[in-house]
Amino acid sequence: MSDRRCCASRTCGLRGAREYSDDISTPGQAIAAFVRAPHAHAMVERINAAAARRTPGVIAVLTGGDYVADGPWRASHRAPVNHSK
Repeated sequence: MSDRRCCASRTCGLRGAREYSDDISTPGQAIAAFVRAPHAHAMVERINAAAARRTPGVIAVLTGGDYVADGPWRASHRAPVNHSK
């Protein structure tokens, strides 16, 4: 005995009809982007985030230094916002 709802839900993803969180857009929505080293196991000596901070619409640029400054159990969720652009 087959369940037609189960089959329909399986093919839903194949047809591109499912809705994912990436498909949802709301006014004022913030989007996170992560930049990784282009080389596996590379030793990152420094990060120059100045250009990223100057980019219009960027709310915050967080690096490993921010994580270390906040401590491993107190990661800050409040990013400093520069409104004087």
